[in-house]
Amino acid sequence: MNMLRLLSLSLDKCGLQFSRDHLLLRDGAIVALDWVVGECEGGRRSSPPVLLLVPEHWGSLTPHLCSLCHSASALGFYVVLFHHRGTAGCPLTTTRLTEFGDPADLDQAVAYIHSRHPSSVLLAVSEGSGSGTLLSYLGEKGSGSRITAAAAFEVKMRPSSRASARQASAVALNTASSVISQ
Repeated sequence: MNMLRLLSLSLDKCGLQFSRDHLLLRDGAIVALDWVVGECEGGRRSSPPVLLLVPEHWGSLTPHLCSLCHSASALGFYVVLFHHRGTAGCPLTTTRLTEFGDPADLDQAVAYIHSRHPSSVLLAVSEGSGSGTLLSYLGEKGSGSRITAAAAFEVKMRPSSRASARQASAVALNTASSVISQ
C-alpha cells in the first residue's frame, strides 16, 4: 500500500480546508482521504481521537457531515473523509468501481489511518450508501476492527434542515465522547 500525498488543498466544502491524501491500494486503485485542516478551540490532546466519515458513494458532503466536521474539529478530533475510487475528484485508475457494500477499500484506508495515528481512538460515522460500506467492514472485521465505535445514518438531510443536522451531529459526538472517556 502506497500513499501519494498532495500538499494542502484548499477545497471549498462548507467553509473548511482539507488536505488530501491519495491512497494507492493493492489492486492499483486510488481512494482519497480528505483531512480537515484547522485549529481546534481548546488545543489538541497528545493523541486526539480520529473521526472517519464515510459519505454517500458519490462523495457528496451533506449539511449533516459538514456540521459534524465543524463540531468534531472544534472539539479536538482529527476528522477525515473517505472517498471511494473515482469519486470526489479522485482519479479512477482501474476498470472496477466499488460495489455497494464492498469494504475492501475502506479496510485498507482504516489500516492507513491507524498507521498514521496509532495511539488515537478511531471512530466512524457513515451516511446513506456509505453506511453499507461501513457496516460491511464492521461485519467482516468483527472484534478485529480498528474502529472503536461507529454510527450509520440513513436519514437524508436537506439544506433547510440545518437544525436536524446539528442535532444528529451532537448525538454522534456525545456518543463518541462517552466511548472515549470509558
